[in-house]
Amino acid sequence: NNNYNTCFQVSAVAPLRTLTSMARSAGSPIELHRLTSQFRTRCVNPMFTADERSRHFASNRVRGLEITFGFEALMHAVYSCERVSVFGFFLDAADMGTRTNSGKRMSYPYHYWENTTFDKSAQDPFRPWTYPFHNFGIESEKMQDMRSACLLERYVTDEAGQLPRSRTA
Repeated sequence: NNNYNTCFQVSAVAPLRTLTSMARSAGSPIELHRLTSQFRTRCVNPMFTADERSRHFASNRVRGLEITFGFEALMHAVYSCERVSVFGFFLDAADMGTRTNSGKRMSYPYHYWENTTFDKSAQDPFRPWTYPFHNFGIESEKMQDMRSACLLERYVTDEAGQLPRSRTA
């Protein structure tokens, strides 16, 4: 029975040894791995084809296609775990015009941990998905490919507190 929780340390705030000790004292075996830029360069970036990069340029008029940190974290999980369940990672088309500071509830919040998201690098800072170097459509296609290959299961929910349902798209 391989019942491990895998956590990834993205900052050097606490040494891995300290984090491992804290996690094990909570009663669950855990593996910690330090994130480096080499994973993105060697494992994630090659997943995006020249055609996808061309489509990104055609739609956003920027040469660079940068994956989101969320997608990179997802790829760490896919590389590390036998099964991966993803909750969220979905931007409803109806929410594309909604600014996160508008007071209007989004169908699916951009970040589950905050009501208002601000990204000063985005074309509209209160619509962080307008950052021109990210392409949520292409990332969503990749997640669908991974789902089709049985590498992950995606879930979304319409109501707070409700059990999520599997999403095919």
